[in-house]
Amino acid sequence: MIIELKRSHLVTILQSTQEPGYHYMYVMQLLCVCVCVDRIPKDIMHSVPTTLLHSLEGMPGLEWKKLLKLQSQDGSFLFSPSSTAFALSQTKDKNCMEYLNKAVQRFEGGGKVL
Repeated sequence: MIIELKRSHLVTILQSTQEPGYHYMYVMQLLCVCVCVDRIPKDIMHSVPTTLLHSLEGMPGLEWKKLLKLQSQDGSFLFSPSSTAFALSQTKDKNCMEYLNKAVQRFEGGGKVL
């Protein structure tokens, strides 16, 4: 089901977006999520840290109470600013906000790219 949803997103993005760089980044993220979801069952994803924590912003139907238990001590999700920012937008978790604020301060107004 998630893979079909991702494929439909992929077609929509490719048809509606004019920027080729955006296409490439989004397509690669979708492919990564599709491959990982095939290999890692969702119930495992919610109980053990996996590489899917790097792609939270690309996944629908997440169980945030369970995922927050997998948060790193610094407040991030596997040190990923984008996943942590998405988690913040969904949960308003103060640890996510603290991690992102520290990252912005450390990189003088920007953030690291993984």
